[in-house]
Amino acid sequence: MRIVVAVDWSDQAFNAVQEACALYEPKELTLVHAMDLGLLESPVMAQAMILQGYDDFRKAMLDAGQQLMEQTAKLVPPAVSSVKRVCELGRPAQVVLNAVTSAAADLLVVGSHTRKGVDRFLLGSVSHAVSHRAACSVLVVR
Repeated sequence: MRIVVAVDWSDQAFNAVQEACALYEPKELTLVHAMDLGLLESPVMAQAMILQGYDDFRKAMLDAGQQLMEQTAKLVPPAVSSVKRVCELGRPAQVVLNAVTSAAADLLVVGSHTRKGVDRFLLGSVSHAVSHRAACSVLVVR
């Protein structure tokens, strides 16, 4: 079974990795993390806004994502033979959906944040977005 797990720094994401490995026997596991820099994602916009240190900021974000990948990979049992890591700048839901397609995933596992009302409207919900658009089954873990 090929499983993709979307991760961030939340307890729900760490639980999602552990649950995916406990409930299923993945032969391939792909961990995915995306960072949305919004307008800052475009170097042209960053330069137009005269932001100094843009390259350093971007690198720091990617380095933090790689640290998350290292920490999360430690939660995967040694019995899982293949653990891939995807860490990209971009809109999180789209990065996750692209990883699902690339991995030809049988299952997508995401953590659920408990946002409600205005927070959910303003911040969005990656788990909600991907559960409606994924081409495979989706498990949402609290």
